[in-house]
Amino acid sequence: MEYHQLSREERYTIARCRVHAMSARAIAMVLGRAPSTISREVLRNAKAYDGAYRAEPAHSYAVARLRISGQRGRLFQRNVDGISDERGRRFNLNVDDLGARG
Repeated sequence: MEYHQLSREERYTIARCRVHAMSARAIAMVLGRAPSTISREVLRNAKAYDGAYRAEPAHSYAVARLRISGQRGRLFQRNVDGISDERGRRFNLNVDDLGARG
């Protein structure tokens, strides 16, 4: 099964369904997603003070998390892949040997 992040439209659908007091299972059926996906999304992005799920901030937070997590790995890998000596020979480096910090 291939993983796809929730789209902005799906998040707006979740918000509309939550206004109508639909359960996570019912929303999952509407979107064709797993109920656990919906419940995690709502728990992660519901406001603590009123429990409301707001689609636009939820989407913005998801995009920001994606940038942070994906960019860090790509930047580090690019730096490791680009290492060569003065004669142009490429090094085969093991990331564990570099003492990389997470």
